[in-house]
Amino acid sequence: MKRRHVGYMLGLMVALAGPGAEIRAQEQGSAPSSGGAPVVPGCCDSEDVPILPATRVADADVTVDGAMEEAAWAAAAVATRFTQFEPDEGQPATQRTEARVLYGATALFVFMRAHDTSPGEIASQLTRRDQQSYSDLLGVVIDSYFDRRTAFQFVVNPAGVKQDVYRFDDTGEDAGWDAVWDVATARDEAGWSAEFRIPYSQLRFRDREEQTWGINFMRHLARREELSAWAPTTRADGGIVSRFGELRGLRDLDPPRRLEVLPYSLASLRRAPGDAAHPFYRPNDALGSVGADVK
Repeated sequence: MKRRHVGYMLGLMVALAGPGAEIRAQEQGSAPSSGGAPVVPGCCDSEDVPILPATRVADADVTVDGAMEEAAWAAAAVATRFTQFEPDEGQPATQRTEARVLYGATALFVFMRAHDTSPGEIASQLTRRDQQSYSDLLGVVIDSYFDRRTAFQFVVNPAGVKQDVYRFDDTGEDAGWDAVWDVATARDEAGWSAEFRIPYSQLRFRDREEQTWGINFMRHLARREELSAWAPTTRADGGIVSRFGELRGLRDLDPPRRLEVLPYSLASLRRAPGDAAHPFYRPNDALGSVGADVK
């Protein structure tokens, strides 16, 4: 994979439709959608923003193992019909990709399926976290504050190597941000999949009864150097987070209340004159204490 493509993918994590950001209706690949869930290629509002409804689930009903075995996934709407950013901007992705979202009391769950007509050519390298490599990738980017400027980006390759980025000012990025989240991947004769668990404690969102978040899903197909995504934009658009689709119907979520705990220790040595014959005399008295600052 060329370095400029890798860097661009991690920097943008979006793909682009043709002029006017038209939502195309073509199906990609030969694999059908898994399960009987409604397919949401880009059911759009008046501004052509792709919309995906969120489905409530009990946290305990989802096991993060890379397999879509839980009944809850069958009820989740399916986002599909990804569009290329590279190499053929505005064209349908050459391989079908699907994304589903469930939300529980403590975490957001995302399942992505990367269908592949040549599964033997799936690229996957085992590296350290956040290290770029010649690998296929799946990722989700979440604008949970819904300000169209900031977002949290979670990416994985088939070997389970994580990458995460904090996005700011629409196009800025902080690759040094490391969140606490879970993901599992699985491969089979029809492609590969990734199942994410993203705790709300790693996100920022408002205190509202019902919420809408910005969201985008991406895929990198290494052998073609192909970048594709669900919510389309173009190079001419310039924005990243501002071009996301919408995840709607999130209800009764408690905003995270983070406590930053900074432990500390203090030590001192006290020297005091006295009578050396006294049984309790200590010329050197070591003192110490421990504690924590909570913010």
